[in-house]
Amino acid sequence: MYRELANPGIGGLKASEIFGRLSEALVYWDGNATPVRFPEDDGTAVFYNFHLEAGGGDAAFEMFVASGLSDGRPAPGKIGPGPSRVYTCYRIELSFERGVLSSFSRSGDSDRDRLECPGELVGALGDGAQYREPWLFDG
Repeated sequence: MYRELANPGIGGLKASEIFGRLSEALVYWDGNATPVRFPEDDGTAVFYNFHLEAGGGDAAFEMFVASGLSDGRPAPGKIGPGPSRVYTCYRIELSFERGVLSSFSRSGDSDRDRLECPGELVGALGDGAQYREPWLFDG
């Protein structure tokens, strides 16, 4: 997602065109009760709730990021198995100037800014998945 938004070619795109570009690179979830299927061997980035802000000058969407399925071995320095998967979610805000994307930002990691992850997506990960702060997925 960050690579797509930072791509110099995206700067001249309208919000609807950015939605299309993200749909090619990420999994889109339309909010239906049937969520996406998460592969066992790879992490998955899902975006949802893409919308224009009031006035149409800005846009926003939410991200749900999940790891692949763990092999159940303990993490270094830990006793016992780790979670089967880890996940997080956050909001991305897009700012446009004269119809052109000028910047984007991620919601903060504080309790005040914390986004509640959709139960449908969390449930699709299976038992043992645990939430982690967004900054842990930054690379």
